[in-house]
Amino acid sequence: MGGRHDWQGKLKQRISRVAHGSGRRPVLQAAYGGLIAAESAVASAWAGRRGHGPVDPGNLTLVVKTFERPAVLERMLASVRKVFSGPVIVADDSRTPAPPREPNTRVLALPFDTGIGAGRNALLAAVETPYVFMTDDDMVLLPDFDVSRIVAYLE
Repeated sequence: MGGRHDWQGKLKQRISRVAHGSGRRPVLQAAYGGLIAAESAVASAWAGRRGHGPVDPGNLTLVVKTFERPAVLERMLASVRKVFSGPVIVADDSRTPAPPREPNTRVLALPFDTGIGAGRNALLAAVETPYVFMTDDDMVLLPDFDVSRIVAYLE
């Protein structure tokens, strides 16, 4: 990464570090959420100029492991569906696994607190496409993220 994105990454990293400290957490978590929303809005406007929309290259599955963070998962899935319309598989070992709310999304309900390794192994076993894009549940894909470019690189 370089140039115009350096300051964004540094700012997000700094806010994230402070937000995970004690005492100030609720206020700073809201600030971090606002920063993500603002960055997403700018990226959406940029993507709109270039005519990007959700794509499904047909040979890629996005997989994500989550645990006890349904709101974070929903935010991530909403961001994914702005750029990717292909299959998504969620491994959830929460007490109450999240129901799939997004189209073309499947949830693997695992036993409580199975762990990240077992969850990711279950995800990989469930994939039926040649390529896998593994993410974390707190990742946000910006609207100008180009899925087709990733697949072209892999091929």
